[in-house]
Amino acid sequence: MRAGSQVVVVEGPWEVLRLHQLGVPAVALFGLHASPEQLQLLRATRCRVLLDGDSAGGAAAQTLARDLRAPVLSPPQDLDPADLTDPQLIQLLS
Repeated sequence: MRAGSQVVVVEGPWEVLRLHQLGVPAVALFGLHASPEQLQLLRATRCRVLLDGDSAGGAAAQTLARDLRAPVLSPPQDLDPADLTDPQLIQLLS
């Protein structure tokens, strides 16, 4: 990642692939928590947080967003970003 670039932080690789299809840079946590090293790298970028729409994803998104000082993008309840259609993702990202 380039310093100063903007990325969307997601839970897993399928979300990264979906966002890549739309030309949106993304990185995956491979879960709900970021290590201190991951947080350090992510703080060097401008991030938006887009975790799953379940209760665990929502709570983790709020914590991660606070740690990164980043906005949260919230998918519809109980949906993963990878489950959304292109128009739904585009609307969520705008």
